[in-house]
Amino acid sequence: MTHERKRRRLNDDLPHVVSDEQCCSIEEFITTSKEKMGTLLRLADVSIRFQNLTENEDLVGRDEMVLLSLMKRKLRGKNCESSVWTYGSASMGQLGHGDTSKRVIPEPMTTLPNKYFLSAAAGWGHTVLVDKSGLVYSCGFNNYGQLGLGHQKFTPTPCVIESLQEYKITKVSVNSSCHTIAIEDTGRVFVWGCNQFGQLGLGQRGHRLSPSEITCLRDRNIKDIYAGGGANEGYCFVVDSNQKMYSWGKNSRGQLGLGETNKQMDEPTLVATSFKPLKLALGASHVVAITSNDEVCSWGANDEGALGMESFSQLGQCDFPREIVSLRGKHILSCFIFLENGDIYAWGKSPTQDNWNVPHLLPGIGGVTLIGAGFSHCIAYTKDGKLYGWGNGTHGQLGNGTLKNRDAPDEAIFKEKGVVVVCGGGHHSVVLTNPFCK
Repeated sequence: MTHERKRRRLNDDLPHVVSDEQCCSIEEFITTSKEKMGTLLRLADVSIRFQNLTENEDLVGRDEMVLLSLMKRKLRGKNCESSVWTYGSASMGQLGHGDTSKRVIPEPMTTLPNKYFLSAAAGWGHTVLVDKSGLVYSCGFNNYGQLGLGHQKFTPTPCVIESLQEYKITKVSVNSSCHTIAIEDTGRVFVWGCNQFGQLGLGQRGHRLSPSEITCLRDRNIKDIYAGGGANEGYCFVVDSNQKMYSWGKNSRGQLGLGETNKQMDEPTLVATSFKPLKLALGASHVVAITSNDEVCSWGANDEGALGMESFSQLGQCDFPREIVSLRGKHILSCFIFLENGDIYAWGKSPTQDNWNVPHLLPGIGGVTLIGAGFSHCIAYTKDGKLYGWGNGTHGQLGNGTLKNRDAPDEAIFKEKGVVVVCGGGHHSVVLTNPFCK
């Protein structure tokens, strides 16, 4: 397929922008673009691809990219809407608004204008973001150096982690903990923050105020990273290209899956399993895994029924992976758990009702496409463009305008479309939006 290139002139009928002057209004351009989703449109020398273009389509030009900042400036003025929305507790500056005032509904993070983010992670009292160029920003509580900024100062406004600027970071993971793990596009793994239990995997203790690479993983071709743990403890898992798992950090309840408890690991250790993990979800001291055979396995602490197994007492533990038999035969897409059709299964502790020791179908919500769990609350986004929250709401982290708990999914006050990431922290929530997914 060939494309005829036409010389651009001001006032012609081709949609483009030259020297900040448009031949047609930007509103007309956007309307036309949305009506022709799947068509490659040109803006001067920059190509704009909408999300549903396939990799096999012939593209004009060599430097295809999504021109987010220009489009947003034209549509919304110089102070364009942020693609990061945060709500809940801000007592540690974790919302990134520059203050410590809680938000009971999602509010755009205007401290980072004209930025588009691909990854986010919410910790006990801090937030970490990765933008489309691979830069990492962090804000919030910093007592262990978990912001990676080289100091331990309280930081309520997001700052770029300068020591990672030479790398293209693709994902960060935090959980409700005080350590952070990140991976760059070639598989190198970096860690920083609290290291009391060896959760940084560096072979030695001592907190890290700036990112350090786990050099022993450099040749492992790591593909995914996960951080787990509570407010002052932690552990990590990584998965390589051969779908082998490695774990390290605190192991008091068997959460490392190594067949033993209490022995902490200061370096990555291979987890010997018969299955290949597709996705993991790490809690305070337990792990859930989806396998390549559509099985769901769990291990670690079973407090309040966290493992989803009737065979273990509520205060028991399991130090190696076991299958959750009640989920056998279901096509699981993510570790919360939600199915291919968007139904959610949940188990464990509830702040408002009896604990569920085995997976139950969660009523009141369906069509879920994204889900995230915080310390004691959950958030989900559905295919009809609605954001929900349930669990502990005493800090506003459910986004429904109240400070009340909810024992069933409750719709948040949020009309923004195009949500691509949701995650929960200690007592706050983070949502990322993509303006071209609306």
